[in-house]
Amino acid sequence: MSKIKYNDNRYRDAIKIWIPLSAAGALISFIISFIMHVPLRQMVFAIIFTAALVFSGYFFRSFGRDKEKYKT
Repeated sequence: MSKIKYNDNRYRDAIKIWIPLSAAGALISFIISFIMHVPLRQMVFAIIFTAALVFSGYFFRSFGRDKEKYKT
């Protein structure tokens, strides 16, 4: 099993970029749910899943290929 090289920028980006983007996605989900009169329980789950989906997308993107290593 190979070691994963952790990048210090990954944690900084999580706090400065990914969490605010997740919050923005959750806010959009809240606004749409509120306008459509979605029941509270479904609204809460939609907000949680939207925030988790956005955050996990950016999190797994950070484990992608290195731009410097794969330049063409």
